[in-house]
Amino acid sequence: MPKTLKNFIFSINIVLLSSLFIVVLVFTAYLHTSLARENAIKNANTVSNQIFSSMYQVMKKGWSREDLNDFMHSLKENFDESHYSVNIYRTDKIKELFGEVQENPRDDLANSVLASGEKVSISDMGKIRNLLPLNAKQECLGCNVNANVGDTLGLIDVEQNFVEVIKETFLDYVYFFLIVLPIFIFAAYMSSRYTTSRITQSLKLFDKKVQSINSMQDFKEFDSTDID
Repeated sequence: MPKTLKNFIFSINIVLLSSLFIVVLVFTAYLHTSLARENAIKNANTVSNQIFSSMYQVMKKGWSREDLNDFMHSLKENFDESHYSVNIYRTDKIKELFGEVQENPRDDLANSVLASGEKVSISDMGKIRNLLPLNAKQECLGCNVNANVGDTLGLIDVEQNFVEVIKETFLDYVYFFLIVLPIFIFAAYMSSRYTTSRITQSLKLFDKKVQSINSMQDFKEFDSTDID
């Protein structure tokens, strides 16, 4: 019986600790995913603003077609092996003045932002996309003589695949929990061993007291308060 009881208690402890382990794992995975998504949105906004600031500083000094090509090439090199995809699109007014440069095809969303001049941020299919229009300011009109203040001259399109980021960091979580798992099993074993020992001792003491009952008087004097 002690062996059966010990196995039963060990099984119960394993179930309870495994349930706790799974709950903690699921909660931390959810928390990690949420934080990673929030950071991806912030990072995408930061990258867009940094590119805009860099372009604006160069544009204020006046830049040529060659300067634009160098800038585009530099962007491609900087983000080539990252989780970011950066595209810069120009409107027809810019093309009229500075000519055509190689651009990736625009989708409907990019065309919509170019038409509205309003910033758009979306999250879909594990990707964060931040579209920042380049609207003409008064100081831009010196070079862009065919534009008016507020006209949309271009678009910075930054896309980040945060699923890949989550995968890379989530593996660290999995490895950590795999290391912790034996500790849970050991804790369940020690807990069941201690609990079984206490119960067994109590049962033996109870059995000893029952066997010592030989009369009605002994039964009346039976005291179970010292049995844990």
